[in-house]
Amino acid sequence: MPENMTRQMNSYITGRIALSKVMSYLRDSSTSHLLEITGKSGSGKSYFVKPLLDSMEETYGKRVFFTPHPLDFNHFTELIQIISQVTEEDLLGFYKEFQDNIGSANKYDFFYYITERLQGMELFHCLLLVIDDADVLDRYTRDYLQYLVQHLPDMGIQIVVFSQERLFPFSEVEHIPALGVDDCQKLLQMTFPDSDFTYISESEIFQRITGGNLMIIERIFRELLSGKDKGKFDLSPYLEKTFDASEIYHQALETLSVSQKEILIALYVLDGLSADELNEALGKPKGFKSDKTALSEAGLISMIGSHCSIQKKSAFSVWLKGEMQNFDSGLYNRLKDYLEKHTRFLQAQVRMLMFSGKFNARLFEHVIGDLGMINDAQSLLVLEEYVLAHAKAATAKLESTKKIAKAYSDMNQKDKAVDYYRQALHICTENNLAAEKIVYNLANDLYAVNSSAFALEIIKKYSPTTIDPYWKARILLLKAEVLTESESFNEAFGALDAALQAAASISDQQQRHSIQAGARKIKGKIHYYINEWDQAEEVFKEAETMYSLASDHGGLAAIYNNLGVLYMFQGDWEKSEAYFLKSLALEKQYYNLNGISVCYNNLGGLMDDKGDPAKSLYYLEEALKIQKLLAEPYNITNIYNNIGVTLMDHGEFVRAEEALKKSLETAIEFAFYRNIIASLNNLGALSFKKGNWTESIEYYEKAIKKSQETGFNEGLLRSFNNLGEVYEKQNELNLAYDLYFKGLELLPSVSDDYIKAELYGNLGSVFTKLHKFKEAYRYLVESLDFFKSLAARDKIIEGCQKQAYYFIMTRNVESADYYISEAQKLALEQNLHFEVGRSYYLRALLERKNPEAAKEYLNEAIKLFVEAGSNYELSLANYELAGVLLDLKDWEQALQILKNNKKIIQQYGSIKLLEQNDILLQRISREFASQMEEIKFEENLLNQFYEITQKLNTLTDLDVLIEHSLNSLVEISEADGGILSLHPNPNLPDAWEYRIFKNVSHESKYYDQFENLCAQVFKSNKLENIKQPNFAPVYNNILVLPLSIRKNALGVVLLFCESGSHYFSERIINLLSALSNQIIVIIENIRSANLEKSHATIREQLNASNIYANIIGKSPEMLKIFEIIEKVKDAPTTVLLEGPSGTGKELIARALHYSSNRRNKAFVAQYCGALPETLLESELFGHVKGSFTGAAYDKKGLFEIADGGTFFLDEIADISQSTQAKLLRFLQEGEVKRVGATKTEKVNVRVVCATNVSLIEKVKKGDFRLDLYYRLNVIRIDVPPLKSRVGDIPLLAIHFLDKYTKRMDKKVSGISSDAMKSLELYDWPGNVRQLENEIERAVTLVEPGAFIKADDFSEEVYRYAEHNKTLNMLSGRKTLKDAIEELEKQMIMNCLENYQGDETQAAKELGISRSVLSKKMQRYELYREEE
Repeated sequence: MPENMTRQMNSYITGRIALSKVMSYLRDSSTSHLLEITGKSGSGKSYFVKPLLDSMEETYGKRVFFTPHPLDFNHFTELIQIISQVTEEDLLGFYKEFQDNIGSANKYDFFYYITERLQGMELFHCLLLVIDDADVLDRYTRDYLQYLVQHLPDMGIQIVVFSQERLFPFSEVEHIPALGVDDCQKLLQMTFPDSDFTYISESEIFQRITGGNLMIIERIFRELLSGKDKGKFDLSPYLEKTFDASEIYHQALETLSVSQKEILIALYVLDGLSADELNEALGKPKGFKSDKTALSEAGLISMIGSHCSIQKKSAFSVWLKGEMQNFDSGLYNRLKDYLEKHTRFLQAQVRMLMFSGKFNARLFEHVIGDLGMINDAQSLLVLEEYVLAHAKAATAKLESTKKIAKAYSDMNQKDKAVDYYRQALHICTENNLAAEKIVYNLANDLYAVNSSAFALEIIKKYSPTTIDPYWKARILLLKAEVLTESESFNEAFGALDAALQAAASISDQQQRHSIQAGARKIKGKIHYYINEWDQAEEVFKEAETMYSLASDHGGLAAIYNNLGVLYMFQGDWEKSEAYFLKSLALEKQYYNLNGISVCYNNLGGLMDDKGDPAKSLYYLEEALKIQKLLAEPYNITNIYNNIGVTLMDHGEFVRAEEALKKSLETAIEFAFYRNIIASLNNLGALSFKKGNWTESIEYYEKAIKKSQETGFNEGLLRSFNNLGEVYEKQNELNLAYDLYFKGLELLPSVSDDYIKAELYGNLGSVFTKLHKFKEAYRYLVESLDFFKSLAARDKIIEGCQKQAYYFIMTRNVESADYYISEAQKLALEQNLHFEVGRSYYLRALLERKNPEAAKEYLNEAIKLFVEAGSNYELSLANYELAGVLLDLKDWEQALQILKNNKKIIQQYGSIKLLEQNDILLQRISREFASQMEEIKFEENLLNQFYEITQKLNTLTDLDVLIEHSLNSLVEISEADGGILSLHPNPNLPDAWEYRIFKNVSHESKYYDQFENLCAQVFKSNKLENIKQPNFAPVYNNILVLPLSIRKNALGVVLLFCESGSHYFSERIINLLSALSNQIIVIIENIRSANLEKSHATIREQLNASNIYANIIGKSPEMLKIFEIIEKVKDAPTTVLLEGPSGTGKELIARALHYSSNRRNKAFVAQYCGALPETLLESELFGHVKGSFTGAAYDKKGLFEIADGGTFFLDEIADISQSTQAKLLRFLQEGEVKRVGATKTEKVNVRVVCATNVSLIEKVKKGDFRLDLYYRLNVIRIDVPPLKSRVGDIPLLAIHFLDKYTKRMDKKVSGISSDAMKSLELYDWPGNVRQLENEIERAVTLVEPGAFIKADDFSEEVYRYAEHNKTLNMLSGRKTLKDAIEELEKQMIMNCLENYQGDETQAAKELGISRSVLSKKMQRYELYREEE
């Protein structure tokens, strides 16, 4: 075909498909991609290679073209050097290091290791690698390329692969289809421009003949263009022909000359050579250049740069095998000689030997060694099977057989491994060779394929008289492991004892420790399986020590993992996480991908238990990524299951279903029947949670059927239990009981105490609902006790809820309350919103007689059930709420709820619950109709309510507002009078900040009783409605309502009706409650505004009067101090500050210094009570080197350091007589002499001293020198205690409030008036420092945005006035007798009030007889008057 025509075809083919998907990925050079361009032979893939490389020239600095050698077993080493540019020396060093230090046989562990090492050397960079003829690429290298892209997703490594079929499961694929009719028409028009082509005729026929295959198209075009009628298009000769692409290719090869065939054969054997190297390898034949050009034009070879490669390698390989008998011996020898001279062709040499049926032991051993270094088990199999076929000696056959068996085992093809280990064992027995290692591996692989009985039989039969003690011990450990997993624990213990006995004969210490560790590990697992967790922990810890001694990192990682699992089931999450992370770190250190995956999986389960779904899913998905790379279907199905359960637990049902179905599909594909049953059960649970109960039952019944077919009793028991739960929720209690009982019958055959406890809990629940309380209690207690022993918090919550329901049904309020509180506390700790909702629901059932409380709890429960998407619990809560609303006369809302609830119940299809819902719906409908007439009356009340609140909102004067509020409450309720009390004084129990009276006064006979009622309601924050009170018979009804905001009582209002028929109806009480709530909000808003104004005024004063930094005060005492400071600040005169601790003496000293002309010099402070005499002297005056032990250098004293500035001596009264004398000398002379020095130094220092005791008193006692006192007492400032300047307390309080709100970044509205009064009443023994501490404490404790209240202060400050009142009462003018009588009278009055005047009950409560109580009531005039 003419060259210009070839170019036209090339241009058309590459322009026909834009490869838009591949190009879009390649433009993103920051992310790694694995891209496949697929198409059958003849689709034109090869046309795209060079244009693709050229188009990415600007995007990628490094672009590499690679075509795999068709004779190589493994291309990894060549490719990794291309990708990373690692040197051959470094690479071989890594191979050796991996085998010496890691020793794993898993190729993915090697992938992990080598990638991490090269990445650590920063050898991976962004590049474009294009691989043509990837069908020839070996499986091992393909797996690595996929691993590399997944492992380094952000490296920008782009791998583009051209292949006939898809080779990589996780690649992005763009397929090149065969040419269609339109393509054929365009090619025909390009090739035969003078012919007229129509769609239906020639072009369609041409496409049918060629199938759109370019190889066939080129063949026909070549024949048409070179035939007799050149350039004439005539398809008639081809209409009866059929074409096969491979046949055309082989025909094209047959037409080649001998020299051209030799070039192709040489290029096949020596793939990747440059043209010059190829010419040299062939012995520089004549016509090489022209032959090469002809082959290139025929499309049989390609040239990318200097790289020369054969096209269609797979097809050529097939042709060459058929031509081997015609292989020219001269060519063979030339190629052989070239191969032997170049070590990079070792694998090709071996392949050539295999083609010719020859064997070279040294060469095979070399290549096998190279492939073994990188764990290429698949290639090793091919080579070892060939070696085995040529082996003669028994030992040689044994070695090859063992290697083949190991290779199959490493590839997880355990069945084939077992076959070869059996052959190896046969060779050993026939030739009397040691076989213990083979027996171990054979039994181990049998155990791995669930042939435990055969494994034990092999171990039992193999008992030679002489056996290496190490392998004997390992075989016994394997036996113990198999017996343990078969639950033959006593026999396992026996095998472990035998293994430890054999270990005693092992001379190698590390091997001995390894056996001892392994024995303890298995022993620990047995203890764990039989729930002896303390023993398991102890033995695992022993194993940890032994594995450390054995330097067995794999065993140590496994033990850490076992301890993590153990602690997880004990509920010790912190320890569990710590051990899992230790195991993970060790597995990563030694590049064990499967171990890393196990750790991630366990951490995922742990985080799910902890209630951290985000972390759980992260760990599980990391585990899944690794398992997909490892192609471990059993682990993949388990992890998908775990992901599904985690997503289900946290309400992500769509993703949960996707994961669980993937788990089920994988389990079915690989016949993992236990996983099939687990997946079916979990899908059943998911359907149940979604509200599709029919589908849930179907899944559970499938699980039951599968369990029965496989004889898997544990799965059957769990399925019975799960299905029973569905029927229990449907209220089909007898059906549920039957299923639970079937599970109960299976318990003896199942050793899982966990499922037993679950079953017991469900039996207890169904017995409770069947009112068989005696039977229920035993099962509930045993179930909960078991889960408590495991610290399984989710199950403890469920158990507490079941116990709570039991006690609600048996009317044991106290016990029910306890279990609900326990369940709710645990649920809140774990952030389990659904379980919190269940606790609210149970609390509502418990509070059913208190409809308002029940309603509140049910609303909270409903909110959480909606959030969790739990329709069943939502329907139950809706039903209960409708009943509560019926009690509250809210018929309309109740009806609406029940109508909506009917739709919810219909979704999951419980007939019994639907019937209950309809019955209640009909009942409420009847009552609603009869109550409609009362609605108009309610509307009138609401209008009044609205008018009152509108009026109150217009008032701004607090006193007017409070008075109008009481009048409004009296008016709307038609009461005869009342009292409104606001803000009790916490320090004076009988005093209120505001109190307004209406038709009652302090002189009223029953004022004290009213006072007590107000105090009682304020304390309880609960409404009191007292009808015909015994203690105040002139009143018909007394109503006391708390005035509260956010459950915080701020006052009370008392209303009364005098004798007659008038009383406060329930609807009036509700209206008054609502109005009271509005009133207190309006009042508090005005009070808050007033407080804020007050605080603003104080802040203005602070800003205006703050002469000296941090000294706050406007009292006369403080102003006097400021005046003295101003007068003496620049004088060098000594100043003495006297005053109690905490009054701010150091602040005054600093003010003296920083306002003086010494401000730019040092201010030095020394607390004299902090140091012993000798050290104080050294600190004050300094010392010279060698003046005393430890004086290693000259040191200035503080007087020298303060030269030119101010020296503040705090607690001057504490210095010794010796130091006093030296201080006096300094004050008189102005000189200091260091300790140990012979000369003095002049210093200019102003001295300020402070003391919290009277210095003159110290002088009188002889503790202080009189002459020093007079020298210090030149200017004396008496610093007053805080109690002497009460007027400064608001200034200081607001100053400290601003300071600590800023420091804590916390918004606090201010200090309430009652709190400020508490501060002003207190006597402040700790002075300003104590006040600052109190404000800091209050800012810390107060809720953000709130005012500080009195009870936010410490008990000492908050209760001060109250304590003083008690002391005054006891120490005042009253006698002890008077005080006792007053207390006795008050107690009797309170008790009578509590029991509505019932004297018998009151006497019993007081612990006296009825007659004694009567006498005391007469004495204190407490009998009620006759009407």
